[in-house]
Order: sequence, then structure tokens, then C-alpha cells
Amino acid sequence: MNMSKIIITADIHNGLPNKLKDTIWSMEVMSKYALEHDIKSIFVLGDLFHDRTSVETNVLQKVYEFLKSSRVSWICFPGNHDMFLKNSWDISPLYVLRDVMNVIDKIHHFDLGGIKFWVLPFIHQELTYMKVLQELDKRASKEDILLTHIGVCGAVMNECFLLKNWNIVKFEDTTFERVYSGHYHCYQSVGKLTYPGSPISFRFDEGVVDHGFIVFDTVDRTSEFILTADASKGSDYVAPDYITIIDKDLKNRLNMVSGNHIKIMLSNELNTNQIDKIKAMLHKRGALSVGTSLVSKQIQEPTLVYKEKNFGSPKQLFTEFVKTDDTKLNKELLYELHDNISQEAEERALREISNDAEIADQ
Repeated sequence: MNMSKIIITADIHNGLPNKLKDTIWSMEVMSKYALEHDIKSIFVLGDLFHDRTSVETNVLQKVYEFLKSSRVSWICFPGNHDMFLKNSWDISPLYVLRDVMNVIDKIHHFDLGGIKFWVLPFIHQELTYMKVLQELDKRASKEDILLTHIGVCGAVMNECFLLKNWNIVKFEDTTFERVYSGHYHCYQSVGKLTYPGSPISFRFDEGVVDHGFIVFDTVDRTSEFILTADASKGSDYVAPDYITIIDKDLKNRLNMVSGNHIKIMLSNELNTNQIDKIKAMLHKRGALSVGTSLVSKQIQEPTLVYKEKNFGSPKQLFTEFVKTDDTKLNKELLYELHDNISQEAEERALREISNDAEIADQ
């Protein structure tokens, strides 16, 4: 087996309603690719499962059976969807997979191919996460790599949703050479952090984006993004895509319709007959399903991301939100409630920091 290369993936979400066949298929594609390219290990950066409070028996059994029969070593740590308790990694469906998968349920580091990899599972409170990250940073070297599961400032949650600029999580000033993280489903890089994204698409708000996985070479320290669709060539089955298209761009995207679930974002309100004509045309072209939604007044570009603004503090962000609010709610009451909630959240986060201050030494 090739000890120099590993596959990095995330957010497989086994148990997502009506998608079990597709998620297991995506794992089969990655396993097959690993065997064909003599790769030994596949790292899942959290969210192997979808529902943190319950996993259906057939889902758990299918995942277990797949991992038991896999000839590749699978390694996973908890993401937010895996954790039954928001502030603990102790209870998760990963626990029952310990005999067929390497489960890391604590802060951990290991050496592979001459590189030290650090593992930091999902932490619910961002303040706590940054506190732990700072402790790890003191022990890491500039050649080390961090594997984690978190939302980072400046990353696109989904292609046609929001550009997240109000997170406090950032990696620019950390010691780590680079960071790979699960949590957001779009393949993207923000500074030294890279999201492999989910290996297949799941929801309409993921837009027209590429889905795949990363192959990382520990020798030359390079990475390559592999499209799941390309890796699956020769397979009898291909998971359908969930694609969102702006109505203004529909003519240019008609070749993507067949065999996929389509959502059309309307820049203007249409009557029922007009919408029915669009749906009928797309069904005729092979769409599995067609939905429509009206584009927000704030979002009118083909790449639907919120305009980047640096609002600063949560209070400043909330103030900007209230300015754009069209409701008749009492603004002063909104500010008062926001201050009370923010203060309570900050006090709770500080308590968690004090409880978790020693976690990085585990």
C-alpha cells in the first residue's frame, strides 16, 4: 500500500432521508479509488452520520457492513452531526464502529509519512474552540497539519447561500502549515484552510458546485481534488445531483438538468402558469424533480453569496440586520433582547472555557 498518499473527505451524512443508497455509494467510490491508486487510508473529517440524536438501524447496519468489508483503513472523528451531546464527544454512533473503523474521539496527534497530523473534533462554542486551538498552537510546529470540523470566517456555507463573515474562527495566525476541515459542503479554500466538501450533493442550497474528495501526498505535501463523478466512471450507478440555477442562467444550464433534482431561483415573481411551463419543460428534459424559489432582494447574482462586509462585533452585525428589517417590531426592544441573549451566551461560553482549559493536554 502507498504510505505517502491519503484521501481526505468529510460530511458524508449517512442517514440523510432518502439518500442512504447515495451516501454508501460515495464511500464505495472513494474506497475503490483508494485501492486502484494504492492508497491505504481514508480520513473522514466529521459528520459520517446525519442525525446526532438517532440513527436508524438499517443506516447503522449498512455503514457497519460496508466498513467491515472495506479493504481500506477508514479513520473518523466526531463532527457536530455525530455528537449526541453538543459539548461532549463521549456519545456518538461512531462508538459502535470501533471494530471496523479507527475512531478518534479526543484531541489527538499522530505521525504519517513524516508529517505530524493533529485532530481537533467539533466544538460547539466558537470561543471554546479558539481557546483550545490556541493551546494546541503552542505545541504545534509550522510543518504540522490540523484536521478538524468547524465553520470558519470567510467561507461559503453553500454556493447559493451565505458567505460567513461573522464567525470568530480563523487560522491565519496559527502555527499550522495548513488546515483541512469538515462542516461546509462546498470544496473551497480560505487562507491556509481547505474544505474537501461533501463527496456528493444533498440539498438545493448547494447550487452548481463540484463535489469530490482530496488526495494528499505526504511526500511532496501537495493535494489534488478528485471529482466523485470522475472517480465513479464505469459504475452502474451515479447519485443524482441537487442543482440550483438562477432563472437568468437557465438556458446555459439545460445540459445539467437530466437525471438531477433542480431548483430554479426566480429573480421576479411569476404566476402559476408561468411556473408550470418552466417545470414542464424541465421535466421533459429529464429532471427528477423541479422546485422554485424567489431570490432574496439582497441576493441577485448568479453566485448567490451575501455581499462581504466586516461588521465587527455581534452587536454591530445585529444593528446592520435591524436596519434592513422590514417588520414593525420595536427596535429598542430588539436591541435589549439581543444584549441580554449575547451576555448570557458569553457567560456560558466563558464557563465552558474554564471547564475545557485542560482539554488540549489529553
